Amino acid sequence: MAVEPPSDLLRDERWAGLKSIVYVERERAVGASAPSIERHFYLSSLRYTEVRRIAAAIRAHWSIENNLHWVLDTQFREDESQIGEGFAPENLAMLRRFALNCLKQRRDGKGSMTWKAKRCFADFDFLIDTLLRGLP
Repeated sequence: MAVEPPSDLLRDERWAGLKSIVYVERERAVGASAPSIERHFYLSSLRYTEVRRIAAAIRAHWSIENNLHWVLDTQFREDESQIGEGFAPENLAMLRRFALNCLKQRRDGKGSMTWKAKRCFADFDFLIDTLLRGLP
């Protein structure tokens, strides 16, 4: 559901460009557990009447979340990382994304990401070839 923001909010210069407030409710089930309800609110520069465009933008956002961040968490356990000082978190995030990109560039076999990563540890030539595929 998308609605027009309240007029007093629109008068505030900090919200310049705000055209709609969007509410999305999703039902999510993981495995055999009971479904849960997730509620999300979005602030948008799209008019509240442009429901299809708003929905497409939200789906595109969650597509990135599901396709990139899920892989980073399952393959590299990014969410479990306790490194949080200085530039280390940013540097490691960049290295994880580079490694993921290198592994995705390997289209020469039907192996999973896990298989490709493990093979990089076991086969130095495979590792070098994989890393070179991630370079421009």
